[in-house]
Amino acid sequence: MLEKLQIRDFQIHRKLTIRFSPQVTTIVGSSDVGKTAVLRALRWAMQNQPQGLAHIRHGASLAHVRLHLDNKRLTRKRSKAENAYYLGDSAFSREEYKAFRSGVPQPIAELCKVNDINFQSQHDAPYWLSLNANEVSR
Repeated sequence: MLEKLQIRDFQIHRKLTIRFSPQVTTIVGSSDVGKTAVLRALRWAMQNQPQGLAHIRHGASLAHVRLHLDNKRLTRKRSKAENAYYLGDSAFSREEYKAFRSGVPQPIAELCKVNDINFQSQHDAPYWLSLNANEVSR
């Protein structure tokens, strides 16, 4: 279960923390305030998408997203010099993952348990309404 999201210097967000409800969390706001950036930050931390450096906030040198899920802490960092995942509670008790190319390190994938179907894009049709019964059951 996703408990908390912390974003630093990712797209529009300098610093943002969101605590998630065990049931449903809804993100609302005016246009261009960063709602979609929150979803991109989640996808970036869980699936390494988008790649590259374009998501680092203008004027910053490092993007940093931390997820608290299933009582574990997952940190994703990206700069020109660093591209890594960290799994653990502190610098002394964490595992570091580098050189994972376009994928996600296996322990991270096992913790997150997500794939493309778990993320809906801003312009996608509502999931349950756009698919037929066979597609939904798959």
